[in-house]
Amino acid sequence: MSDKIKTCKSPFIDEGDFQYTIDIDGFSYTMQVLSFRQRAKTMKGLGEKTQVNQDGEAVITTDMSAYLLHILDTVKVALISWTLPRPLTSENVELLSQSTVNALYQAIHKHEDKISSAMAGDEKNS
Repeated sequence: MSDKIKTCKSPFIDEGDFQYTIDIDGFSYTMQVLSFRQRAKTMKGLGEKTQVNQDGEAVITTDMSAYLLHILDTVKVALISWTLPRPLTSENVELLSQSTVNALYQAIHKHEDKISSAMAGDEKNS
């Protein structure tokens, strides 16, 4: 077995950086890495439509309500604990301010992108 294979990271998402914590406005939120199935489920209703405008050019539009639900669903799936004074429930996540939900969503994507980049680097090195 080569040294490269011995030093590769595990292909399982529940190892390594599976859980991570971010702080927003003095509160801590613990998140988990999303599985392939979880990502697919949050994107299920997310769709783009291609239409042709009056100049004959293809225009891609996104259903914004579906996109906002995708953001909220992603946060609900990834969030596993918080230090807020209310219990972590689906209803309470829905009551978070839009700025907090957006900040959580951006943190999720930043962490997921970091993991994807690391895995792509491992694949190139194997």
